[in-house]
Amino acid sequence: MLLPKVREADKTTVIITDGFSCREQIEQETDRKGMHLAQVLQMALREKDGYKTDLLPEKKYVDAMQLKNPHKMRNRLLLLGTIAVGLTVYSLMKKRNL
Repeated sequence: MLLPKVREADKTTVIITDGFSCREQIEQETDRKGMHLAQVLQMALREKDGYKTDLLPEKKYVDAMQLKNPHKMRNRLLLLGTIAVGLTVYSLMKKRNL
């Protein structure tokens, strides 16, 4: 029932879904992406004269929020974690020598 309605929707229709699985199904099975309510509120606050474009509404607010390189973020988090562990070990070793 969901996917046929999404496929039939006009390209200017905003598709709102707060559920992760619904958003994933829409993205995988159609050419559209569902927007979270928070993204729709952000769009409403920022687009004072309404959303006027030939693009699908989600292009600006869903695609723009995706991580450009998710591996880069993961690597940064791993590096920060390694540094934190190293500093903790160093601090413990220094305390034992005192």
